[in-house]
Amino acid sequence: MDRLSKDDFMTVHGGYDRAFVLQNPNLVVPLDVLRDMEKEGVIGELANYFVTTTGTGTSVGNAKRFAEEFSKKLLADGVQAVILTST
Repeated sequence: MDRLSKDDFMTVHGGYDRAFVLQNPNLVVPLDVLRDMEKEGVIGELANYFVTTTGTGTSVGNAKRFAEEFSKKLLADGVQAVILTST
């Protein structure tokens, strides 16, 4: 996959006007730009998945557990860097 399609991905968020992201999900998860950088050799190989979490609706305890679980998977898969996108 070289980019996120509005036909396949959507965002649900009560904290901002998400209309622009519904039209182009790459604005939140910039897969299109990252694939270009990967092809140009600017960055290494991208993982074939991304991780997303809920925001203020998540308790601190659950957020810590989520982080522990997905950080272990990222490390096990050899991921060396991440991009944190905030809405």
